[in-house]
Amino acid sequence: MHNDSRGQSELLGFLLIFVVVVLTIALVSATGFVGLNNAQDYQRTTNTEGAFTVLASNIEDVTQLGAPSRSTEISITDASLSINEERSSLNISHDGEALDLGNDGQTGSIVYDSGTDTTLTYRSGALIREDSGSPVLFREPDFVITDEEVILPIVQLSAAGTSEVGGTSDVNVQSIGNGTDLVAESEPVDTNVTLVVETPHVRVWERYFEQFEADGPVTDINPNYEENTVTVEIETDRLTVTVDRVDTTFR
Repeated sequence: MHNDSRGQSELLGFLLIFVVVVLTIALVSATGFVGLNNAQDYQRTTNTEGAFTVLASNIEDVTQLGAPSRSTEISITDASLSINEERSSLNISHDGEALDLGNDGQTGSIVYDSGTDTTLTYRSGALIREDSGSPVLFREPDFVITDEEVILPIVQLSAAGTSEVGGTSDVNVQSIGNGTDLVAESEPVDTNVTLVVETPHVRVWERYFEQFEADGPVTDINPNYEENTVTVEIETDRLTVTVDRVDTTFR
């Protein structure tokens, strides 16, 4: 009887150890798999961030250097790439009079969505990365904001063909120049310049303009999180505004 009890205890002990080992292996495997996926997602997005930096430079070649077109290759493994022509407008008033920028001031944007709570956005020279609702500006727009002059080169993007692609392959983003309008050229400013930026990244643009506020030309910044706008007042001597239209295709 004693031997039977001892045998049963040893069997139960072995089964308990076996179950603990199996559960431990399963937990470590699951954690490691999630960690591996997270690391792969981070690396993919970081690589795409570099591609977006190239994209911004290529669009700058078209808008500022006169190149007829430029191509940028972007990997969209398990992600999507789209051209959003809404929710991104910029309206400018000069001494209280609104400037006609065309297209209702819509600038458009190119958006990469990783599918794992990370997006990358190109808009008028600026690049924004958003992770789980926390956006960061990692490339500033090509604006010049000083007491002497404000220069605002605006890029208006339009989709020429498909406006969204997704899948597991690389996408060739073709940026094609479609004309430039000189809206204002060194125009004297008597009172101020007012910018109204419509954007899903209100805090990012608010922080961007704050750098010109202390002892600088920016005199007031008014973010409106309900309407997704940032209104900025600037006191300067002269104003230059250009609008470059760029058609974008995915191949």
